[in-house]
Amino acid sequence: MVEVKNPVKSALLRSALCIAVLILSACASTEELFAEYDDKFCVVPEYPAQSFRWEPAVYFKSDSDELSSQAIDALKVNVATLKRLPAGYKISLKGFADHQASSDYNQALSTNRVNSVRSYLNKTLGLDVALIVGSAHGEDSPLTEITSGPVDVDRRVEMLLMRSDLTPVANQPLIRLTEN
Repeated sequence: MVEVKNPVKSALLRSALCIAVLILSACASTEELFAEYDDKFCVVPEYPAQSFRWEPAVYFKSDSDELSSQAIDALKVNVATLKRLPAGYKISLKGFADHQASSDYNQALSTNRVNSVRSYLNKTLGLDVALIVGSAHGEDSPLTEITSGPVDVDRRVEMLLMRSDLTPVANQPLIRLTEN
């Protein structure tokens, strides 16, 4: 391995190497990609540990954009958490579908799923629509490599906590909460 004497370059090289390994192993989360790493390749927390719940995704039945009771519970948890955070945080919604239909149909279905979640967050739970960023990815990012039969985990809307500049928050469970 190349020895780098500049500590900044060395840290950047270690971070780049770690990110490359995570990407190549196909198991890196968005949080891991944007996290800061120490010299032992451990994630450096942004704040002292304070736990709260954040549900990373809601799941849908096949060919549906209807929210289940479990999905509604997850949305309530995330809105309650977001309301306890300091101002400036947003939710990114990314919609997905499994491979069971055409690409065009799955793109539309994933858009409908994002819109369903956005609507519930805004109209039912009172979250300002300006705090919600959404995108649809159809069947482009499956979590599995299964090519036959329905795949439950691929029918989802992922929810990622974002800063106001739309950069993902690394180590989401470690964010400082405001006092109620």
